Amino acid sequence: MEGSGSSISMQKCGKCLLNSNQIPQISNSEKNPGRPYYKCSRCGQFVKWAAPRARMMEMEGSSHGHHESTRMEAEGIEQMMLKIWKELKGLRLEIKLMQSRNSECVRVLVIVNFVLCILIVVLLLK
Repeated sequence: MEGSGSSISMQKCGKCLLNSNQIPQISNSEKNPGRPYYKCSRCGQFVKWAAPRARMMEMEGSSHGHHESTRMEAEGIEQMMLKIWKELKGLRLEIKLMQSRNSECVRVLVIVNFVLCILIVVLLLK
């Protein structure tokens, strides 16, 4: 299962067949150790790789010391991805709150507009 791309976005999951947020993860498998990928936020199913395999192999190099530093880099990337994921989640909550407040403001403006129209009609009829 290989894919490409590195941004957090909505993606259709192959298992639950719904659009869901992608959660950044780091592979601990023997075949792809330290390789970043995304999983479905609804069912936990693998969605896509965050980096192409060729790029990961390029980063791995041939020596064990280099492999260890690559693993540490991957852990740093995982921490950054998780931090970005949390910030994105917070921003989404703020956007929902702002949308809710905007809806309330629109309702108040409609009511005020309606009351003003009634007052104008009453004044014109006098």
